[in-house]
Amino acid sequence: MILGLGVVGLSAVAFSNAFGFNTVAMDLNDKRVEIAREMGAGLSISPSTPGYAEKIKEFFNGQDPDLVIEAASSWRAIKTGLDLVRSAGTGL
Repeated sequence: MILGLGVVGLSAVAFSNAFGFNTVAMDLNDKRVEIAREMGAGLSISPSTPGYAEKIKEFFNGQDPDLVIEAASSWRAIKTGLDLVRSAGTGL
């Protein structure tokens, strides 16, 4: 899962797609969410979407993400990432 879809975040989307990972991309900017979708992210979503956490869990077959990459450089995104990553998962 990638939080923040600026240059670094979209690069992470491209990288994860190249390796065949199931990727969730999240950003507050709807245009960036759309770009990630066009790049092949399995789920592109905004944290302003009602029930976004449940949709992410559903995407991962009822599990929380194993890895969350925070590329937004904001405390709010860091908190969101820590809330979403599974227990014993990895946050970057």
